[in-house]
Amino acid sequence: MPGLVRVLGGIAVTLASTCFVALSFASPADAAPTISGDAADPDLVNDGGDWWMVTTNHGFGNVPRWRSSNPTGGWRWAGDALPRVPAWATPGFTWAPTLMPLADGTWALYVAAHHTASGRQCIAVALGASPGATFTPVDTGPIVCQLDRGGSIDPAAFVDDDGSRFLVWKSDDNAIGRPASLFAQRLSADGRRLEGPAARLLDHDRSWEVPLIENPEMVRDDGRLLLLYSAGWWESDGYVTGVAECSSPLGPCRKVTSQCAWSAPTAGLRGAGGASVEIDDTGRAWMAVHAWTGRPGYRFGTSRAAHVIPVELPGSDGVDAAALGRIDRLYLAVLGREPDQGGRREWTEHHRCGMPLDGVAGHLTRSPEFASRFGRPDDATFVDLLYRNVLGRPADPGGRRHWAGALASGVTRPDLITQFSESREFVSEYARRG
Repeated sequence: MPGLVRVLGGIAVTLASTCFVALSFASPADAAPTISGDAADPDLVNDGGDWWMVTTNHGFGNVPRWRSSNPTGGWRWAGDALPRVPAWATPGFTWAPTLMPLADGTWALYVAAHHTASGRQCIAVALGASPGATFTPVDTGPIVCQLDRGGSIDPAAFVDDDGSRFLVWKSDDNAIGRPASLFAQRLSADGRRLEGPAARLLDHDRSWEVPLIENPEMVRDDGRLLLLYSAGWWESDGYVTGVAECSSPLGPCRKVTSQCAWSAPTAGLRGAGGASVEIDDTGRAWMAVHAWTGRPGYRFGTSRAAHVIPVELPGSDGVDAAALGRIDRLYLAVLGREPDQGGRREWTEHHRCGMPLDGVAGHLTRSPEFASRFGRPDDATFVDLLYRNVLGRPADPGGRRHWAGALASGVTRPDLITQFSESREFVSEYARRG
């Protein structure tokens, strides 16, 4: 509920404590699933306005497939994309498929399958004329099979702006008791084999990722190359999405969500993961994820339904422009300057992970820079400082008296800072500066 707005001492303020505000998103919590049956690890593809989705196997086929003219609804069953698994594989374990267009107009499908000889999961490739065709598997062997790392799963195909093609996947190290990693390698033009060395992009090395990372998805957005991935245990509420930014499809990659997951787009969904992102013809990003229909776990009689959500992909600091603006305005209000890159990244990450704005403001007022520049100002001097930094003028006598009195009565300095930094005047002035 929005707070009351009053004009006090020449500045309009919201009379409510300033709390953490999450990323911009269209919440799926109020919407029914896009596909309500079991549709785990969805891969979303837009083929000239014709939308396709393929998912992990269930009773309807090895690679279940749906089709729609609209990503948000009207999905119709479109058959099993892979009626026959490769000769080297055992049916019943075809996980996390991904579709990719080839240069000649045909399509490739990559999917984890059960390698009969080793008992591990490896990645198969199959070829078809179109996303709606029957795909024929390559029977000669897996395209990648890291048996020394417990196998290979969760393929994600990526076509870069220059037409070069790559396969990203997870090494299944956790199957043999080791931390999992994400790899990438260049694909041949015909999509049937990998070329050059494999690059290790990310490792499982954050506490919020326990016990593993998996399900990579690579996407270019406004010139940035993002790598989304799932983290946590798939059969739990702790299954979440992380984001990294990469210099190239072969890395290096830096985790943007270093302290916590990118959870806002899937707020209200349970155990949401397996993200797949597709950019439509207007430049809008759509993300498909699966989420449990109830308590996570097939043993509880629930399933993983698919949701398609419009999203604003996170920036280099892991948050959207609005959240970055809030941190920028705090720096201006407290220190009278724009944040340096390192400080901006650190505090936006803390803010995104739940630290309220007044918490960030408190840290800034206790910083060595604040002490060296402003000393230990009394309440009236502190109010003057805020007026100068925010409004560009000294406080008028009435405003100084009012806010100094508020501080003397128990309003904290960090809370007062956020009232000023989030005032309508300052937000508007900040927006005008561009």
